[in-house]
Amino acid sequence: MSIPCPKCGRLYTFDGTRCCNEYCRYGSAEKPKVDFTAVRRQRFSSEGGRKAIAIWIPAWYELDPPLLEVDLTAEFAFCRTNPSSLGDNAPLVFYSGMSGEPVDVAWGTIAAIRHSQFGQIQTINTRGLDYKFLLADGKEFVVNAEETPGQLFEQREGEWAQAEMYVTDWRFTIEFSALADREPLEPR
Repeated sequence: MSIPCPKCGRLYTFDGTRCCNEYCRYGSAEKPKVDFTAVRRQRFSSEGGRKAIAIWIPAWYELDPPLLEVDLTAEFAFCRTNPSSLGDNAPLVFYSGMSGEPVDVAWGTIAAIRHSQFGQIQTINTRGLDYKFLLADGKEFVVNAEETPGQLFEQREGEWAQAEMYVTDWRFTIEFSALADREPLEPR
């Protein structure tokens, strides 16, 4: 039987008594599941956010946000309380898998990524064990996050070679053109 749900438009179950969409469940005694990420995304799309600044310090070993990119709109995770090493007046701090702290999440749009030695950065891609840094001027650097965390490599004549630059502080400043209010991450 193919009867569309009057609430969400998806098909009813085979007997036509309730919606089979786990996020709707129209006609069922079961409560629908809540897709908290979709709810937060919708709220951000309609209400927007405010300008904000956050700090990201790599934890390496694939424990970091998978991608930070100028103009990226996504849901980001932050430490609920700032690490004591940063002091009380520090801006928001991105959550990494190493800290056992409670996590808050918020949708936002990245306006700029800056570093004291790299300058303006277009993209930071931490997927996999090679973290890739694409600077605004097109220069690209890589750090192997497992074997040599913190050791920088750059493209020279088509091959990767150890960079002459030595990074002394791995803190990155992420500026948001809009960031929604943070909410506690729901338990999974």
